[in-house]
Amino acid sequence: MEVEPGRKLNLYCVGKGSPTVIFESGLTDDMAVWGMVQREIGQHTRACAYDLAGVGFSDPARRASDSANIVDDLHRLLAAASIKPPYVLVGYSLGGMHVRLYADTYLPEFAGMVLVDSSDEKIGRAHV
Repeated sequence: MEVEPGRKLNLYCVGKGSPTVIFESGLTDDMAVWGMVQREIGQHTRACAYDLAGVGFSDPARRASDSANIVDDLHRLLAAASIKPPYVLVGYSLGGMHVRLYADTYLPEFAGMVLVDSSDEKIGRAHV
């Protein structure tokens, strides 16, 4: 799905319903890490996973791969794919930081979050 002219991010959704569950992977993981979980959640509601810029089948970023730009990419991706809020965001490892920033930035679109071994932006390590 095109997020800006000439740049695409890979998105895969299963299921139907609301809220849509969005899976955010860790630093270098592609969306395949969510495969089994996504299929299970997709039996109850819409479940979507995507590859970050430069990971898996997504085009590389043209700007810094910081959390703000990753959140902006996700917001553009969901709009381009006509996936309407509300969203439940699920973040693994570094993806947990992106999920929290997405919720802070786009609060009206947000229905909830699940953090899986999430990194902490204050200390830069996973919660134990």
